[in-house]
Amino acid sequence: MGLRYRLWLVLSAVVLVPLVVAGVVIVRTVSAERDARVAATGDVTARAVGSSLQLECQRLGALSAQLAAEAQLRPAGRGVDAAVARARTGEVSYAAVVTAAGEVHDGGVRRPADPRTVRSCEVHLDAPLLVGVTPVDEVGRAVVVASVDGAWLQQALRDVDSTATVTVLADGRPVASSLGAGAPRRVDGEVVTSRAVEPGSRLVVAVAQPAPGERGLVLATLLALLVAGALVAALVRLAITLLVKPLLDLTEASERVVAGDLDATLPTASDDEVGRLGRSLSLMTAEMRQYLGQLQRSRDELRDNLERLGDALGSTHDLDGLVQVVLESAVAAVEAKAGVAYVAESAGALTLVAAQGIEDLDAPVARRLLPGHGVLGRVASGGAPVRGRLGTSPGEITPGPDDPAGCEVLAVPLRGGGRVTGVLVLLDHLDGSGFGPAEEEEIRGLASQAGIAVDNVLLHRETERLAITDPLTGLWNFRYLSMSLAREIERATRFDRSLAVLMLDIDRFKAINDTHGHATGDAVLREFAARVGEKTRDVDVLARYGGEEFVLVLPETLLDGAVQLGERVREAIRELPFPGPEGGPGIPVTVSIGIAAFPEHGGSPATLLRSADAALYAAKRAGRDRVVVGAGSVAGWDPS
Repeated sequence: MGLRYRLWLVLSAVVLVPLVVAGVVIVRTVSAERDARVAATGDVTARAVGSSLQLECQRLGALSAQLAAEAQLRPAGRGVDAAVARARTGEVSYAAVVTAAGEVHDGGVRRPADPRTVRSCEVHLDAPLLVGVTPVDEVGRAVVVASVDGAWLQQALRDVDSTATVTVLADGRPVASSLGAGAPRRVDGEVVTSRAVEPGSRLVVAVAQPAPGERGLVLATLLALLVAGALVAALVRLAITLLVKPLLDLTEASERVVAGDLDATLPTASDDEVGRLGRSLSLMTAEMRQYLGQLQRSRDELRDNLERLGDALGSTHDLDGLVQVVLESAVAAVEAKAGVAYVAESAGALTLVAAQGIEDLDAPVARRLLPGHGVLGRVASGGAPVRGRLGTSPGEITPGPDDPAGCEVLAVPLRGGGRVTGVLVLLDHLDGSGFGPAEEEEIRGLASQAGIAVDNVLLHRETERLAITDPLTGLWNFRYLSMSLAREIERATRFDRSLAVLMLDIDRFKAINDTHGHATGDAVLREFAARVGEKTRDVDVLARYGGEEFVLVLPETLLDGAVQLGERVREAIRELPFPGPEGGPGIPVTVSIGIAAFPEHGGSPATLLRSADAALYAAKRAGRDRVVVGAGSVAGWDPS
């Protein structure tokens, strides 16, 4: 059963039951009041009849006294009879004189009662008579009798405005009634009022009046109850609507919230309990929206982190990609405005590898970080994190020349292999506050893992470098030379570009080793690599071919250009002696160079190298210290 129907039952019981009880009480009260009014009217009628009876008794007493007086004055016989006859003319039904001897003088009329035994001013029980008796000295008594019947009562009620039934009782027995002869009728619905004629009298006047009809009163009361019930029903309906509608609105809105509609509007206008509940639910819904937004943001961050993890897994050997993923994860984790990451790719300075949001900063960010210089440099050298605002005010960290002054900074080192491999720097919080200890701890945990990953990438890079470089001179080795030459030949073929290869060999290098030792020979090789490298471009590939032989690949270079470069290299080698042993004189060194061009002297790495090698040996046979082009033609001159 719903709340609306329960309220209907409760309010109906609370209101209608008192209405019904009030109706019953009203009917009873009004009926009793009307009965009291009727009884009062009957009492007036009874008083009037009683007064009439008393007056009649007084009249009969006066008549009997008059008869007694005449009987005393007249002798017995006709005189008494004449007095009795005259007494009967006074509106009496019987008159008599009783002598002392008991002789009755009544003119021989029918006796309604024994005149010798009747008593004064009482209704004779055997007949509806009212008697007046007066003693007569020495004679007896004078008796006057009047009939008390319906006619007499109607005459007595002539001046009384009443429709009541009047009955005269003597010792509880009816002796006269306004209805006529016989006992009075007993009628249902009558109000009976009785009253003694006088205190102690045997005569009682009973007045029966029709009771006021209750049907009209009941109908009127029922009609009033119906009207009141209809009004109460309307008020109850209004009250239920006022009570239930906010609850229904609140329930509907709550169901919408349960269904997932957190934008549902809850009723909060009233100041009652429903309004308070609505406001509480609205606050709860707002918090749920906030929590849902946080969950959605967390889900998005988780998805982004998973994507970054995938990127990191895919960038295991990609230093730039790996560091960028680490930086983005750190920026998102602490809601930083910007961030940079430095990596120690070689001994000495740290290089800026990844950056995010630095274009929105007011302070510039250094591209290189020198260990021990400035706040960030001390993180790289000392390995201790730094957290705070860079500035000159009290409580701030004094920045170095290359530090981003005026920024909130959280800088942690990236450690791997027992050394600092980089520095992760986060700048300014999105909400303008500073970074806290919890955020520092979080970034330190991330940095510890990232440092290992960065160190692995650097180690992998070093391994790759060692696999394709010559450990003595730092030049590319034969493996890298083969890959590069094949790549350049493919590119030259595809784009119809020129390509030249120079093969260089140090003249009489074995004699240098035998004379000055292998350490000096190694120093000569390193110096030779440095001097040749100074004459090459960034796109050129200089590799150690083996022993004292070197190969120089010149992309997009014609044969003439290759010859000119060969001459410059030859001059750079022979121009200055190479450093000899400590304290010893310099060592003069020369070089023989063989040149091959693509595609004139070969269309593959092997044929090009063979052509250059043949040109080199041609230069050797021609006296060394010269440049020879493939097919044995001499392009240089013999300085000797």
